[in-house]
Amino acid sequence: MLNFFISALSKVFSNITKLRRHIFKPYYKASVPCVCVGNLQVGGTGKTPTVLNIAKFLLEKGIRPFIVLRGYKGKAIGPVKVDRLDPIFFGDEALIYFRNGLDTIVSKNRLEGIKLACSLGAHIIFCDDGFQDLRVDYDKKILCFKPFKKEKDYSVFPKGILRESLENSKFADYLLITKYNLYDKNIVEKTVNILEKYNPNIYLVPIKIKEIVNFYGKKLNFKDFENKHIYLISGIGDPRSFEKLINTELNLKVKKHFEFKDHHYYTLKDIDNIYKQTQKESLFFVTEKDFVKLHSILKSLNHPIKDNIAVVRTYLEVPKKIKKDILDLLKNLEKSSEEILNFEPKIELENETYRDCRSHKCR
Repeated sequence: MLNFFISALSKVFSNITKLRRHIFKPYYKASVPCVCVGNLQVGGTGKTPTVLNIAKFLLEKGIRPFIVLRGYKGKAIGPVKVDRLDPIFFGDEALIYFRNGLDTIVSKNRLEGIKLACSLGAHIIFCDDGFQDLRVDYDKKILCFKPFKKEKDYSVFPKGILRESLENSKFADYLLITKYNLYDKNIVEKTVNILEKYNPNIYLVPIKIKEIVNFYGKKLNFKDFENKHIYLISGIGDPRSFEKLINTELNLKVKKHFEFKDHHYYTLKDIDNIYKQTQKESLFFVTEKDFVKLHSILKSLNHPIKDNIAVVRTYLEVPKKIKKDILDLLKNLEKSSEEILNFEPKIELENETYRDCRSHKCR
C-alpha cells in the first residue's frame, strides 16, 4: 500500500513539473550569453567540474567568464562577488571556482547575480544549477547525469531522486553522462537507452585525476603514497564515485572512508576524531570541495593532519563540439572581438589566505 502511494505521488509530482515547463516561459534575457549547467538528479552529477572545464577553456582564450550560483548553505544572500576564502559565508562550491581563478558571484536571487555579473564586465555567464529557474532565457542548457544504477536514479521524488520529470531533459541542448568510466558498461548503456528516448544529444564524459597536491599546494606523485595507510574524507553528493576514482585511477586500497553529508562543514572535533581513528604513516585523500572547508579550519593551526592531506584535483573533459557551440555564442556580442581577444586575466592576490590556498596555480 505504501509503495503504491509513493508511486502515485511521484507521478503527480512528475506531471506537475511537466505542466510547469509548459505554463511558465522565460522572461529575462541577459545582455551577454548565459549558459545553464544543471541536473535533474539530486547530488553528485558533475556540474561543478563541467562548468570549470568550459569556463577555464574560455579564460585561456582571453574571454572573461563569470560563474553565478546560489551558494548553497552559505550565509551570503548577495548578490556579492567572491573575494576571499570563506566557506561559511559563500558556501563550498563557490570557493572551488574562486580558487581556480574564475570570477564568481553568489546570489540567492539568480537574476540579481546575473545582472551584477553583466555590470562587472562578464563576456559570458555560467549559471551553476539553474535548470529549474524558468525565469531566465538561457542561450544554452546543459544537463549532467550520473549513470542510472537503480530505478530511483531516474524516478521523480519521493519514489526516486529526480527533481522533475525525465521527459523535461528534452529542453536541454546537451545531456552529459559524467563519470561514466567509474561504472560498468551495462549500467552506462542502460542510462543512454533511457535518456535517448527524450533527447538524442548525449555525450559520455569521463572523470580523470588532474593532479594531487598537499595542504600547501605542492604536487605529489605516486612515490609519496608508498607505505601509507590510505584514508578518504568526503562530504559530497556521490561519495562512492570518489572511492571508485581512487581505486581505479590510482590502484590504491582504501583502508577507511570517513563519509559526511553533502556540503558538511567540518569542525575541529570532526578532524580530531578522524585523526584518532587512524594509524601512523597515514594519508588522507580529500576532494577540492572538502578541502576549502578543511583549509579554513586548519590554516592557522599546527595540527598534525595538515602534513598528511592529499587534495585530489579532478576534471571532466567536455566534448569539443559543446565548447565550440558555446564559443560561437560570443560572436554575437556587442563588444568588439578585439576587446575580447585583448583581455588578459589578472592574477589577484587579495590576501595571504588566498595565496596559500591557490599557490599551486593562479589564473
